[in-house]
Amino acid sequence: MEQKVKEAVNAIIGEEPELKRRITSNQTKQNRKSRLVSNRFNPVVIAFLLIVGSVSFYFLSALPDRAADGEDTPVLIEKEATIERKLLEDSAAIFSYLENNELAKLAEKVDPIEGVTFTIFADFTKTNNYGGTPVTLTRDELVRALDKQFVWGHDDSEQTLEATFRDYVHEYLLKRQGDTINYETITFNESAFVFPGVLNTIHKNYPKAIYVEYYAPGENEDERLFQSIRFVFQERDGTWYLIGIVRDVATG
Repeated sequence: MEQKVKEAVNAIIGEEPELKRRITSNQTKQNRKSRLVSNRFNPVVIAFLLIVGSVSFYFLSALPDRAADGEDTPVLIEKEATIERKLLEDSAAIFSYLENNELAKLAEKVDPIEGVTFTIFADFTKTNNYGGTPVTLTRDELVRALDKQFVWGHDDSEQTLEATFRDYVHEYLLKRQGDTINYETITFNESAFVFPGVLNTIHKNYPKAIYVEYYAPGENEDERLFQSIRFVFQERDGTWYLIGIVRDVATG
């Protein structure tokens, strides 16, 4: 842009030979300096520079407006893609740790301050929710939780759902009605299926959280038999930590 402005200015000055002819060898240095100053502040040049400056300012000032309107920049897109890859990889590792009772490794993924909250139904809070009794564990508590008994909530018949951590994982998260679940669909920060009346409250209660969902459709096209696990992450000091593992089903 600067080079084009210089070329344009030179072209404009070059089109006025009368200005150059006024500077003769008989003039004094002071007169020569005065003539050069008058050249430099030629009204045509000034007008041209003002126009160029206004146009440049318009385009530059428009850039923040596009960002404010939510347009993705290449840097932002790459950052989001990196986060997605990271959390998908972390979710796969977490699923494996649950399958193999590797709670020490699982604890390393957990938020060091907030801990991790387990909810047996889709409503994700730390207080009693629809049908569930959230269980929140710190890293240290999680490592020692394998054979500890917890109340996870109650089913539709109001029967209390009480089980050890080990049984909760293997009978409620990894199985459905006694059968091992094949979580065939994985989605990022959105649900593959929403059952009527079942509320996913992750973004309502944790607006900055991101979740990865493992979804298994109902057998024999029975939608009521679907099941999902959601691994909920939140950023702290530049690192994404696990803050929740949510089970979603149609009924208890």
